[in-house]
Amino acid sequence: LQKAYDNQLAEERRKWAARVAESHQKFSKEFDQQQIDHESQIMELKRHNATRIADLENCLKSTELEFSVQTPSLLEDEAPVSKEGTLRSFNFDDIPISMTRSCCTPQAKTTYPVFLSPALTYPDSTQAKQLASKSQTLESTIDSALQEEIESLKAVLELKSAEAADLRQKTMQLEEELATIKETNKEIKELQNRNENLEALLELRAASQKQLQDRVQSMFHNLEKEIKNKKKLKAECESLRFKLLDAHHKIDQLNAANASEDDNFDMTDPLCMSRSLYSDPRTSNPVAGASSRSPRPISGTPNSPADVDDCLPAGSFISLDTRPTSSSTRLRRGLQHDRSKRRTLATSAELEHHTRH
Repeated sequence: LQKAYDNQLAEERRKWAARVAESHQKFSKEFDQQQIDHESQIMELKRHNATRIADLENCLKSTELEFSVQTPSLLEDEAPVSKEGTLRSFNFDDIPISMTRSCCTPQAKTTYPVFLSPALTYPDSTQAKQLASKSQTLESTIDSALQEEIESLKAVLELKSAEAADLRQKTMQLEEELATIKETNKEIKELQNRNENLEALLELRAASQKQLQDRVQSMFHNLEKEIKNKKKLKAECESLRFKLLDAHHKIDQLNAANASEDDNFDMTDPLCMSRSLYSDPRTSNPVAGASSRSPRPISGTPNSPADVDDCLPAGSFISLDTRPTSSSTRLRRGLQHDRSKRRTLATSAELEHHTRH
């Protein structure tokens, strides 16, 4: 599970690095495209401003040409008027007497301090002067107005271009912020999905750890039970060994006692016989064999050593005696010895089988 988690984490890191590189390339391409668009917009604005300035200059030139065309006609109109004014002579008799008297009297001086020039009586010269002054003032006002208008238009153009540049810069910043916000939202969603996946993996890991802990606890419990059972079996085995050794010891004691009793008899006595020293009388004596085949009760008392020998199984290690007092005792002891020996062999086989399994 840890290896799978590490592999998934490495895969997520590789995907994240690929996304970062892709977003970086995308941002660089967008930045280059926006820079190209900005340069094209600046060039277009420059061309627009240049065309507008050229139009204004053409308008100025046309107004100047119109003014230059109108100025000679005005001057031509003023020239005859000025000539007529100069040709006409000043006649003192034309002045009324009342005006001369009023000008000479001291009341007139106080009342009328301004002396009216006789030239005012000639309206043609004054009109020409007024037209000339008006034309000069009009030309100067037109020039100043055009210059002021050009300057104001240039200032407005500069302000508009600055505002357009600021707006373009703000638009670019807002577009970049919008792109970054979109990318951050995508990254946030990806991180949320990754966090959910990691939480699910952690839950799976916790569940697997819990299962492993439960399994380990159950295994420890079973191990303790097995250890207890083995200890119990070991104790039983020790007790069986002790009993077996005790049984062997008792058997050895019985064998030693039987051997000591057999040694007390006289081996030279013809009535004392043993299967270990003599052959089977049933094979050597046909009469005895015939008598052995005769039916008789098992519980009957044997009349001879041959009859007693016929009652015993073949291969037994029991010595017989003709004395009635000790023969039954020896027979019983021999049978007990055979039974204990068989029981000991069976017990040892069972113990060996149990220890193997």
